[in-house]
Amino acid sequence: LLIRNSYSFSYLSAGKYSGSFGLYQTSIGYKVSYPLYIQVDLGYLHQPFTLKNNLDLNNRFFPNFHLYFNPSQNFHFSIDVLSGPSNFNSYNRYWYQEER
Repeated sequence: LLIRNSYSFSYLSAGKYSGSFGLYQTSIGYKVSYPLYIQVDLGYLHQPFTLKNNLDLNNRFFPNFHLYFNPSQNFHFSIDVLSGPSNFNSYNRYWYQEER
């Protein structure tokens, strides 16, 4: 079982509009069996600062799901279901491969 928390912050400016966004994400990964690994992410997107001419952003939750099947070095199958922003990177899928 692997549990990881992350937070990313972004700021953008476009003409007279600007915005700041924060994404807090919890990822839970589990190696079901030797070639099968699943991961579920829950992200919370919010606006940490309200500025003049700020872009309007409602707070939102984004669930994501990842399934990896890698029985050999020559075969890899994955399914990713993403509902919105994610801090997900390719490092996550290599975690279960190192544990063989």
